[in-house]
Amino acid sequence: KLCFTRVFAENSSLGEISTSAADAVGGGILLLVSVPFVQAKISPASSYHEFIEGVGAFLIVVAIVGRTWCALYIGGRKLKELVQCGPYSIVRNPLYVFSLFGVVGICLGTGSFILTSIIALVSALIFRHLICLEERALLDQFGPAFTEYAARVPRLRPRFSLWRDAVTVDVIPKRVLRTFCDAALMLLALPAWDLIDTLQQMQILRVLLYLP
Repeated sequence: KLCFTRVFAENSSLGEISTSAADAVGGGILLLVSVPFVQAKISPASSYHEFIEGVGAFLIVVAIVGRTWCALYIGGRKLKELVQCGPYSIVRNPLYVFSLFGVVGICLGTGSFILTSIIALVSALIFRHLICLEERALLDQFGPAFTEYAARVPRLRPRFSLWRDAVTVDVIPKRVLRTFCDAALMLLALPAWDLIDTLQQMQILRVLLYLP
């Protein structure tokens, strides 16, 4: 079977997904605005807090590398080709999987498992909505080919036994670089959390809620 099936996306489907994505980003921004006024109960100076931040930093790196890896296969072809090799051979939405890793990694920088869980859950619900829209568009475009692919490959839980790769892949360097640069912005969360911790300790930012 072919790893790539090509078709051009309908403008209406792309427009609907773009609108939903914009709404999702808006909701995420509103949620993150509240973060500077929340603090973990554990001290930012504790070794436990430092360990949690370290785990978060590792997950952010995984997200950056993972999203860049996915871009090698799908960069510039999303909703135009049904990619079924590389990371897309073991899970249908690897970009969202790695994005969720990044969200969890960023949130762990707060040192609060409760806040991390809340934001991760909200992000997962947003991603699920966007995935449903994208998969509906793919079904409209590819029909039986996507139905077979969806029946064989899990939506979000990788099944490594399904792995297969293409002999060659057409890479669009500009798209891959853009994906890497966009994902690398997640690293800005690390100094941002340190700045927020400092401002909270100096009482420039007023803490309204303490969470475990």
